[in-house]
Amino acid sequence: MADAADNILHAVAKGAVDGLTDAADLRGQKERAYTDRNLLAVAFATYRYPNSGWYLPTESDDDAEWPVVWAATPDGNVSWHVPPAYVEVLRLSLLDETEPPGGYSGYDRREKNDRLLTAILRDSATEIDDSTRDELLE
Repeated sequence: MADAADNILHAVAKGAVDGLTDAADLRGQKERAYTDRNLLAVAFATYRYPNSGWYLPTESDDDAEWPVVWAATPDGNVSWHVPPAYVEVLRLSLLDETEPPGGYSGYDRREKNDRLLTAILRDSATEIDDSTRDELLE
């Protein structure tokens, strides 16, 4: 009976440790994905829409130390908060340190991604069907 209890306790402890390891691995994957996303946002704003920029929100904003990178697409602005460590990169980039004309337009994530998809497909000779667009914008 003691062996069975020991085996159960060992399995529970091993499961907990494995779970923590898995969580740490997922956290690392998430951080790498966000690094890719942040650099891509800066590159997109810089090279696709040169009239774009970045700014530090006002002190009263919850994310005051997180810079905002924005791009002025033909269908409206899109923006991303990036970590404070990006301030130096942004200051060295070709982006102007300025807020978008008219400020934040109040779009939600889906509308922002729809603007991005439209920007990607703007010069395409064909359209994507609505079901594909909806799937991409989920």
